[in-house]
Amino acid sequence: MKYPTTPDGRYRVVNGRLQRCPNPALDEIENAGLQRELMLAREALQQARNTEVDLTPLRRRINQTRRKLGLRGRVWWIGDSTDYHRKPVVDTPYANWYAAIPKSGQRPTSNAIRDELLRQAQARYPKTICPSEVARAFSSDESEWRSLMETVREQARLMAAQGSIDVVQRGVVSATAGWYGPVRFRARP
Repeated sequence: MKYPTTPDGRYRVVNGRLQRCPNPALDEIENAGLQRELMLAREALQQARNTEVDLTPLRRRINQTRRKLGLRGRVWWIGDSTDYHRKPVVDTPYANWYAAIPKSGQRPTSNAIRDELLRQAQARYPKTICPSEVARAFSSDESEWRSLMETVREQARLMAAQGSIDVVQRGVVSATAGWYGPVRFRARP
């Protein structure tokens, strides 16, 4: 199951609560090794629960691994050091973002699509993004994201007319109303 991740990449939402994401500064090998260590430590704790073994060292091992991953302890991001780990998402600054995410069987709102399109375009500037990247942000199911493509393109037309983004076709900025076929989007500086 894929849990929604906040736009800043700090948290994922699990059962309505925020959980810290691992530190993205860790390289893939280090991250994979620490994830494996965490799973092994959790398994060892589970096996030891119904025995006479002291659980303190196992719990300490789990906590140390979580700290190395950036899941506990000091926050790994720069800037605002407020930590919303384990807080209900509706009680945090991420409440509006979470409310705009379509729930199972629900289509995203036009505002949610515009926000995601602009967020991705600004994050990739000066490069471009594909409309399918925006649609895939709302669903990994191919039939669902493909059904969103026309809505994404409609919102892009409106945003281009407002001057928020450029529509690029074959490497050239295209006229707002006249484009069709394969296009990409770029944020305006």
